[in-house]
Amino acid sequence: MAERPARGGVVKVVLSPDLTHAQHAAVRAFCDASPGYSYLQDPDWPDVMQGEGGRHSYRHVLVERDAGGLAAYGVLRLSPVPGGLALGAFRRGPVVAAPADLEPVLRVLLPALRNAGLITVAMNPRWEDAEAETVEQVLARLGGQVAPPARQRLHSCTGLIDLAPVPEEIFAACTAHARRNLRKLDKLGLTLRPVADGAEMVRVRDWTEAFARARDLTTRGLPGLEAQRDWIARHGGALVMVEAEGAPVGAFSLLRDGPRLLNMSNGWADPDARLPRSYLVYWYAIRRWAGNAEPDGPRWLDLAGRDDPRVPRSDAGAEGRERFKDGFPQRHVVLPRMHRFVLRPLLARALDGVERLRAQGQRSKVTAPR
Repeated sequence: MAERPARGGVVKVVLSPDLTHAQHAAVRAFCDASPGYSYLQDPDWPDVMQGEGGRHSYRHVLVERDAGGLAAYGVLRLSPVPGGLALGAFRRGPVVAAPADLEPVLRVLLPALRNAGLITVAMNPRWEDAEAETVEQVLARLGGQVAPPARQRLHSCTGLIDLAPVPEEIFAACTAHARRNLRKLDKLGLTLRPVADGAEMVRVRDWTEAFARARDLTTRGLPGLEAQRDWIARHGGALVMVEAEGAPVGAFSLLRDGPRLLNMSNGWADPDARLPRSYLVYWYAIRRWAGNAEPDGPRWLDLAGRDDPRVPRSDAGAEGRERFKDGFPQRHVVLPRMHRFVLRPLLARALDGVERLRAQGQRSKVTAPR
């Protein structure tokens, strides 16, 4: 459990497109010390995402105490709507030092966001298990409503593989099916190396986009490869090329998320090739970082989502992904679901009505006879 720090009252909310050097240093220290940290709430994340274009913009949100120091920090993603207003989201945020800090922070922050022109704001601070339950209780008490399944775009359960044991111990704890697939990798004679500059980056980007299309996945909201490589240089991770018999056949990225490691993107020359791709990605991470192989390396390999009975899914591929993830020893973790606060009710109802009509129109197109 995170301890409750000494505190003064919350007196000031600052929204800014940029941070001064001193602010960045203070935010970095605050986020690094919080068990509620997420890469999506890192002060470097807006710089990573701003270069990706799209309809979103970002603001740094600092909630300051009267006694000095920060009570909270957040990366606020803004989606503009006509009239100079916006919809906001703290994805995996905002960050506080302890769940007990969240309620006094939100009592000051929510009115400030309304005054800044937000119609709604969504949030799901990243805390685990009992603390996640506490966070959800706070959000509900202050008027937050659990977003419907279609709006739960960030997983609310996951599995964490402990990287403290050596790779051989992790391998022994895998299921027999997983061990068979991991053994196959050694027989394939694959070479794994860092992705080079220039044409190789272009090739990997093309593979990644083609793989997403083939699997009906979206890359919206993900940083591009150049941005991922910049993140890896600052925070850790790997951008890896896979070669078979000297020829490049695929690539994947792993990004550091505080004490965790996440598989961010994958691209393959042949999306339908019979290659145990997911096993390859996770086995690379286990072999490279398990057993404290690198100083200050990640402690956990995040499986980036497990089924959550609270959030029904209709994803045809979910069953296969769950079987794959079941093959690894892991700690199951429950996270807060996305909650939405309505700050301007009349405008929010109008926008919700427009969205319902748009969704009905899309369903009509799908089901219309040909």
